[in-house]
Amino acid sequence: MKYTSIFHPLLFRCALLCLLLYCLPARADGVMARIQETIAKPDMLCGQFEQKKTLVGMKKPLLSSGRFCVAQDKGIVWHATKPFDSTIRITKNEIVQQYQGDTTMRMSTEKEPAIQTINRIIFSLIAGDFSPLETYFNVAPAMTKNNWQVQLSARDAGLRKAIDKVSVAGDQYVKNIQIEEGNGDKTQIVFSAILTGEAAAATREAAMYE
Repeated sequence: MKYTSIFHPLLFRCALLCLLLYCLPARADGVMARIQETIAKPDMLCGQFEQKKTLVGMKKPLLSSGRFCVAQDKGIVWHATKPFDSTIRITKNEIVQQYQGDTTMRMSTEKEPAIQTINRIIFSLIAGDFSPLETYFNVAPAMTKNNWQVQLSARDAGLRKAIDKVSVAGDQYVKNIQIEEGNGDKTQIVFSAILTGEAAAATREAAMYE
């Protein structure tokens, strides 16, 4: 399977955000089990993100920021407000991208097998089936009294060309994700101002789940 289409940079970060915010892979005992118990799993989780992407050969990183929401059984809304207004919505059946209010991309699970793969991983993890993530990544967890970190390294050579390593850190919530792509590009995403519950989503964000 080719991963270049599955792991379009922004789509991959959204998918990864969803499965990591809720469902780091669980094991029967040990460090990963304690991490899994630490992470909160609300029905709705929203907050702000700041992203820095460093491209090989470019001196200045690309910066973006905005808001995100993750709703169990409904999907993700990833709304970048800077430097441009763009939104990606991921549900069980499709991925939709909007730019300044206009739909610029729509991929359905019926027409694109790669989307089926992404959604199968995301929603199986939300449902509590953690095996798919360990199928794709080697997992190395570590934990202190109040914080944890998980290192993920791609098992498959095809996947490594798109996404080689991922480092995830946090406490009750995921606070930092660092992604190393196969070509040397790096992305860091920092999450803040996290709120949970129905009131966490703005009116526009809540409407995107309807």
